[in-house]
Amino acid sequence: MGGKILNIPVTEETKVKKGTVLMTLDSTDVDMQIEQLRTQIAQFNPQISQQQSINLGYTRAATQEKQARLDIAQAQVTESKSQAALQRALLLKRDYHIPLFQQAQLAADYLCKGHRQHLCTSL
Repeated sequence: MGGKILNIPVTEETKVKKGTVLMTLDSTDVDMQIEQLRTQIAQFNPQISQQQSINLGYTRAATQEKQARLDIAQAQVTESKSQAALQRALLLKRDYHIPLFQQAQLAADYLCKGHRQHLCTSL
């Protein structure tokens, strides 16, 4: 730490206690350095906030992408189940000559088994 000495309240070979002020420095230079550093910090704050916003945007986009992939996978599972139900209904029609209304009901019942219980209430 640099600075101009303003005051030396003790003399050579004087006994001092812990905490006794040995000299007082002019803090003008240090105060200016502190103010410059505060100014630099203030200039960096908007950049830091902007970077944090960008990072948050990337995180949200990645989360949305993952959710979209999950939605696609769920839609593919639902499509596969629908295809299976349709195939089952077609086989029943072919093998047992079941009327179309009953085929639809059997396909709906097949889809409603398991995790898709909410489909049953809409049919």
